[in-house]
Amino acid sequence: MLDPNQPLISFEQVTNMLKDIEQTHSKIMSNTEAYGIQYRMLKSLYSNLHFKLQGLYKPIENLEERLTTSSIGYQNTKSLSDRWRILPLVTLLDSHRGGDHFGVSHQT
Repeated sequence: MLDPNQPLISFEQVTNMLKDIEQTHSKIMSNTEAYGIQYRMLKSLYSNLHFKLQGLYKPIENLEERLTTSSIGYQNTKSLSDRWRILPLVTLLDSHRGGDHFGVSHQT
């Protein structure tokens, strides 16, 4: 049977366990501080990148607007250009039929 006056763990074992606990605590505190620094750095980096992304969005939005406007302008110009290309053809065909322009005939 065990003697109740006899400790189950020696003083030396308790001292070693306390040293291990202190070392583990020191490592945890050091890592916690390092993680805190990394977190603040990443948060700052994220904020900077988010700000830059917002800065890029505005020019893209303006580019989209300019492309739409340019496309409409191009379509209008192309339509006008097509009319000017067709007009001589219509005039030529009309002159072969004896007309002056657009079906107006000067034959008597």
